[in-house]
Amino acid sequence: MLVDAIRLGVGSLIGTLIVLLTTTSAQGAERIYLKYGPLLFALSVESLATFVHTGEITPELARYTSQLDQNTRQQLRQALQQPYTMNEVAVYRMTEIPVVVDFLQGLGEVINTPSGLNGFYAIRSALVLAAAEPGDWTMMDVIHHFPTDIRIDVERAMQRFPVMP
Repeated sequence: MLVDAIRLGVGSLIGTLIVLLTTTSAQGAERIYLKYGPLLFALSVESLATFVHTGEITPELARYTSQLDQNTRQQLRQALQQPYTMNEVAVYRMTEIPVVVDFLQGLGEVINTPSGLNGFYAIRSALVLAAAEPGDWTMMDVIHHFPTDIRIDVERAMQRFPVMP
């Protein structure tokens, strides 16, 4: 269940960002970097959060969403707003199950630390910290709790999560 929730939320975000090709917490991610070959595109988490919470597309985000139709933008917003009720203990226990560990390690090959290292531990800690917040949590909360800036390897993402026509 958690794997499907993570796959839906993260897969939607990654899938949309792949099509685009191209925050903010005191200690969490401030920027999302999209790496494609030698190119590196940046988006502030704050700009993404504004879109998720209000629907407003900032000029910074507009550079990335201008190629998306209204329906696709709405799907991205909904995926990042989708509430999850699992608490931090349950999330942590789920992330210890071998199949979930394998999934998160594979996801960590796509979602990296700024230095390009596998993001497995950062993803797991962000999930647990988001689930520890009072009330429901969302994928946007996970992004806010990511312990470093986020680097998405677009080429690997396209291999692992092919965009369907």
